[in-house]
Amino acid sequence: DAGIPVINQASKIEAPVATVVLRDDEKMGILAGENSAKWINKNLEGKGKIAVFNWPTFSNTKAWEDGFLAKIKELSPESEIVSTIPGTRKEEGLNGMEYVLQSHPEVNFIFGINDPIALGAIQAIDASGRKDIYASFICGGDEEAFERLKMGTEEGKIVGIVQLYPYEDGMLCV
Repeated sequence: DAGIPVINQASKIEAPVATVVLRDDEKMGILAGENSAKWINKNLEGKGKIAVFNWPTFSNTKAWEDGFLAKIKELSPESEIVSTIPGTRKEEGLNGMEYVLQSHPEVNFIFGINDPIALGAIQAIDASGRKDIYASFICGGDEEAFERLKMGTEEGKIVGIVQLYPYEDGMLCV
């Protein structure tokens, strides 16, 4: 109302904007779900017991989760979601995964809507000594995620990421 231009990056908002840069967020979730379902089918006999770490408040994170879940249901129908934990921060992933490990010991896979929450969950998995839980997530560029990818699936626990480029998105906005 004051005539200040708004530049919007990543999430849909209901406001007049001077410029906006959006991705096909559902497609990103679909890609994560497709890759995860293929891995689950090959390595877990199609029986993923999945904990989802989400943040449904934002349109983009909701689209990532929706796309992921749709592909899991389609391509790995014997897999099931055993728990859904909201959050975006590493501490929420750590605390949430501790809860999941206690309440759903059958868990063998996690999907996270960003690298901090997924890496927090992986930290809890490592601390538990469990060697049979793997992860896939949307990644904004956390260095630890790339280091874990270099370790390989068994040691790093990551089967795949869908990489975002927030720095480049910000440059496009400007």
